[in-house]
Amino acid sequence: MIILRQKNKRFQLPSTLWITVVCILLLFVSITEGTGNETDFHLQWARQAFSEQAGTEPFSFVYNDQLSRTFLSTWQRQIQEQVIDETKLRRTLTLTDPATALEVKAVVTIYTDTSGVDWTLYFTNNGPTDSLILEQILALDVTLDNESAESPVLHRLKGSTAAVDDWLPFDTSLSPNDSVEFGGVNGRASVNCPFFNLQWGNQGVITAVGWSGQWQARVQHLTNNNLLIRTGMQYLHLKLYPGENIRTPRIMQLYWFDDHLNSYNLFRRTMFNHILPRKQDGSLCVPPIAHLSTSFYELNDSNESNVLSHLSALSGLGFEVFWLDAYYTKGGFPNGMGNYGLPANEITPDPERFPNGLGPIRDAVHQEGMDFLLWFEPERVAGGTYIAENYPQYVISASSPTLGNADYYVIQNKNDLLFHQLDTAGDSTFDIMVTLQAGATIDFAVGAGPDGGSNDTTPLVVVITKENQAPSDNWNFAKDIKFTGNPNGPWSYGSCSKADDPTHPDTSSFQLYNDTYIQAPGIPWWHYNPKRTSEVPSIYQNTTAAPVYSCPPGMVALHPGTDAGEIAVARWIAPSDGLYHLTGTFYAGYTGEGSGGRGGLFNLGLPEARQYMTNYFISAIHEFGLGVLRFDYNLNPLPFWQSENQKDPDRVGICEIRYMEGLYQMWDEIRQAHPNLLIDDCASGGMRIDLETMSRAIPLWRTDGTISPLFSLNFNQAALQNQVMTSSLNRYIPFSTSGMMGATPYWFRSGVNGGGISFCEDVRPETYPRDLLARGITEAKRIRDYYLGNYHPLTEITTSASVWCVMQYHRPDKNDGMIVAFRRQNSPDSALICQPQEIDPNSRYQLNFYPTYDLAESILINGMDFRQLELKIDEIPGSLLIEYQKLLEGDVTGDGYVDMADLMLLVSQWLQCSDPANPICDP
Repeated sequence: MIILRQKNKRFQLPSTLWITVVCILLLFVSITEGTGNETDFHLQWARQAFSEQAGTEPFSFVYNDQLSRTFLSTWQRQIQEQVIDETKLRRTLTLTDPATALEVKAVVTIYTDTSGVDWTLYFTNNGPTDSLILEQILALDVTLDNESAESPVLHRLKGSTAAVDDWLPFDTSLSPNDSVEFGGVNGRASVNCPFFNLQWGNQGVITAVGWSGQWQARVQHLTNNNLLIRTGMQYLHLKLYPGENIRTPRIMQLYWFDDHLNSYNLFRRTMFNHILPRKQDGSLCVPPIAHLSTSFYELNDSNESNVLSHLSALSGLGFEVFWLDAYYTKGGFPNGMGNYGLPANEITPDPERFPNGLGPIRDAVHQEGMDFLLWFEPERVAGGTYIAENYPQYVISASSPTLGNADYYVIQNKNDLLFHQLDTAGDSTFDIMVTLQAGATIDFAVGAGPDGGSNDTTPLVVVITKENQAPSDNWNFAKDIKFTGNPNGPWSYGSCSKADDPTHPDTSSFQLYNDTYIQAPGIPWWHYNPKRTSEVPSIYQNTTAAPVYSCPPGMVALHPGTDAGEIAVARWIAPSDGLYHLTGTFYAGYTGEGSGGRGGLFNLGLPEARQYMTNYFISAIHEFGLGVLRFDYNLNPLPFWQSENQKDPDRVGICEIRYMEGLYQMWDEIRQAHPNLLIDDCASGGMRIDLETMSRAIPLWRTDGTISPLFSLNFNQAALQNQVMTSSLNRYIPFSTSGMMGATPYWFRSGVNGGGISFCEDVRPETYPRDLLARGITEAKRIRDYYLGNYHPLTEITTSASVWCVMQYHRPDKNDGMIVAFRRQNSPDSALICQPQEIDPNSRYQLNFYPTYDLAESILINGMDFRQLELKIDEIPGSLLIEYQKLLEGDVTGDGYVDMADLMLLVSQWLQCSDPANPICDP
């Protein structure tokens, strides 16, 4: 390798003939540059799939108990195709039932500069009476020819469940007749990732689902070796009223014919060019360098003074966005959700903690030259809030009897059933006298039933006293529980597997929880590590002064597992022989009812409700001076939709459909009113990341899984999880961030993605390394454009702390890129050989090495050696940033191009060579 001399660079003038040839080649390349075989394929595929010929449609549905492919040949068929612009075609297939006038319209977008076909179905009843029953609408239903002798492989990512392995890639090999089903969970779109890649041989198809609710997909390897992909809403059985229209989930498919890792860059290019949101001037919305102010510190004690103290400490560091999270609201988080009314500055902020509203903070943010980000959760309404009191008709009530609590409660001494109560509308109180031997186990158990609702939370009060023992010397579950040890004295916290007989859980399967987790301020949980989610069993305590998550203040709640029916258990072990008195109550829980109105789900499916919330945000954005609007979504909507489904068995699914239409329309109207606004898509972390939301927003908080390590100041673990998420999710979603703390290059770089970061650390202490943080921010801004290039993971993506994580971003149009390498905290290796992609072995490259934020070394290297590059990191943990540029023959300006600028410089330098003393000339 050759050390590059930065000064007195040697220069040799090419011949006039060479310059002429270069100019001709440049002109030829600019004329003949193509768009690739995949683009041509998708144009042909779309014209065949959505054609005049029946039976080619890549979708299906059941109408009046008949499958669409059995009757669509008898329907009227119309095709239209128009040019939207130089990069897109619009093709519309309209099918009409001559008997009932039901119309099915497929609106298809074909990309002509990138790969992929994008479509949505619309059903309209143009008849004078109610339509027949529509059900099993599959927006995607395709059978693919598979001529490969290899087993097909389904490449997926785990979704967001606030776990250590959020968004981690995993593969499933499919033997004949194998099938995989996955989709939304409790109305959460991306608990299972709605982007997936099916590969057979050296080809495959990426499928992206655009539906922010309860979607379902099925991928199957058929016995004839063909492959089946189906996707649609999970719950739908409805008739349409005359003139009524509904839409389906949006689908985008991208077929590829190469290595599956390269297919993701085709997809990323389509996301960049056509899906990701843009500002008024056409530029992409990118993740900002944001600071989260009070989010991990004052929380519900946030006030004007301490918020401004955070802002003051940021001055001069280079942050682009000041982020004020949930805790400013009247009533605090989460009890203030629903205090949204106009004028926003009078109704929304807490008047005691923010007596001047948010005006002083807004003005101070703008004076610092930063954008203001403000947190909202408009879809959750707490009882007694402004909306609950004044607009109860806009709320689907959380106290609906279909939501219930746990399906059964059990108290059991091994196989001796002491108490059993099926779910009731009220509380279940027990008063038990039982003789026990030392070591006897008493299990207080809460089990979920078939509804799978994650509202199955049961607060539990237990007081145990022993005969002839002072009443004060008792065991009190709420007072005794600890979140620092399990077991804790006579108490243990864990779960049992699903019981065939709900009166007798299998106590032999009892397993201790092994992890504590702070879900929200004052809400510590016992969970399993690493899977923390509302679908697994847990025990938590509400130490706040208000009801939280269906648990009254001071109480401890048991939450059963709804993904596999596990039973949440609080186990008590008798310390000695004797007669014991067990008293307490399984509580029905806080239903959301407040003194002035009931809480629940704000119904965006009601046009007047959606318009109310839209008007609120259009005004609030102006009043608060917002550059970034943060939407959160911390409840499971499916039980609310299902409660509406029960009102009319022939309208199942209409509430969810209208809700999705209202959500998208609200976001679109907000962005139309504020075209430079950035929307942050947060839903308990990253639980609403899908094709539709990504066309409108950027997830600045792609998981809640980094909250726990950041609260415990375990920066290495948070960095590891951020590396995993960036390495994985960047296959499909180029821009996303999550919480990170730490100013060192290793920690800070781990949180940067797309040139942005959601930085959470308090920088107010006098000893804080401000200069170091400022240099990290400067670097993030410098490397931001590299994230627009192709992405290549250069190491296996894993949650192991004993390995390296290396990522590459390459810009083919500029012949440059960067490599970001992380040596994790337990890695024994100080060096690693990586294989950068898209490197020309016959060219030379300049590499700039940044083991810190400072340039340490620049080298020239030939492409062959660059493709087997040795990385060295001595620090543990440590990181290395490498920026590289291809050096073209004749690229004397060093910008990666051979163009007119080089010619002009050559001419200028040639003229200067008349002076023999000029150091740029060869002797």
